[in-house]
Amino acid sequence: MHLPPRSLPRTTLAALVSVACLSLPLQANAALDPALVPPINASVGTFNLPLTCAITVPLLFNAKVWNLATSAAISGAVPSSIGPGQNFYLTQGSGSMTIPAWITSLAPIIGAKSANVTLTEINIGALGASPEVINIAASPMVINGIPITAGKPLTAGLPATGDFSIGPWTAPADGLVRLNFSGAKARVDMVNSKGNKVITVNANCSTPAGTALLTMEVGGPAGQPDAKVPNTFVKYPALAANNDNGVIVPPYRCTLDGREVDIGIAFGAGSPLKLGKDNTLRYTNAAGALILPPDLVNALMDQGVSQVSGAVRQLMIQTEGATVPSVDVVAANPGKTELTPLSLQRDQPFISPTPASGTLTIPPIVKTSSTATLRMSAGEAAIDLYYNGQAQAHRLSCGAPSPRIFLGASPL
Repeated sequence: MHLPPRSLPRTTLAALVSVACLSLPLQANAALDPALVPPINASVGTFNLPLTCAITVPLLFNAKVWNLATSAAISGAVPSSIGPGQNFYLTQGSGSMTIPAWITSLAPIIGAKSANVTLTEINIGALGASPEVINIAASPMVINGIPITAGKPLTAGLPATGDFSIGPWTAPADGLVRLNFSGAKARVDMVNSKGNKVITVNANCSTPAGTALLTMEVGGPAGQPDAKVPNTFVKYPALAANNDNGVIVPPYRCTLDGREVDIGIAFGAGSPLKLGKDNTLRYTNAAGALILPPDLVNALMDQGVSQVSGAVRQLMIQTEGATVPSVDVVAANPGKTELTPLSLQRDQPFISPTPASGTLTIPPIVKTSSTATLRMSAGEAAIDLYYNGQAQAHRLSCGAPSPRIFLGASPL
């Protein structure tokens, strides 16, 4: 889930963090790719988290020599809501660690040829859940033999190959659970051609207070199975530091032709992890998609439906702590909420992006005050479906998801 050097040398040791937030799109000016849309009730993506790392050098009696401003890009997947007492995980976690060029510039002077990195703490918090913090580097993660080119940054994947899963956390009986990064510690050993250490640098990294990664509301029935998002695309392009980029798919309970059905409505966008001084949240490159799960697709096919098109007539974002109670996405995007006709395939989900190309406009959302908590959640929806090219509309009428599915929050 980048930041250019500011003044002092930096250590991008933050890619130690492995939290997905969640939450939101793709490349600029591109609609959601149906093949990459995650399952219903999943939140996937990449966040670029700003960090401050206290740098110490053992040779100087572990004196702190500077605070280093840096960032980390981390990808992963989490459920968008959880049930009472449910175990849940962050899955498909991955990232990268970059050691900036100032260290490699020292290499010719001190005779360093490679670097060994040892991570002893990567603390991921789930405030309100149990345990509140999990250290995924409780067994230290070691990345050895990173070649050094003088004046070039060092980059190492975390993990070196594959990805990692964090958990389980156990949800409380009710309330909110907030994922956050609770700190990381790392040691960088510079090594000469004989394999001997020539200098060691330690970093203790933390994130700014109030940085929002992901907020989940607890609700629904107890006794639900463990929540693990299955294999899906998570590595959305990292935006500038302090931003999240990905897709969340709230589950909706709707009525269709007089019966209850379950669907998903994907929402993709870039969003800030923490608001600026103007207390305004701005989504960028927003896009959406309608998802009809396989069981509904099969039921429609059994009725003789082979093709579905449609139009989103209402899609609301509810707000809390904002100067407006809700945002009407359809009203803000005239002519952009039609659904492309698609053929149904048995046992496969129907996923139709909206718009078919380009992006949606989401009006800026302003906090009522600097001390307010701003939360955005998925609201009511209404979608007209047309079967086999016919003119008769079949209305999907959907209430706001319960528990709430948050599309952003600040502060955490």
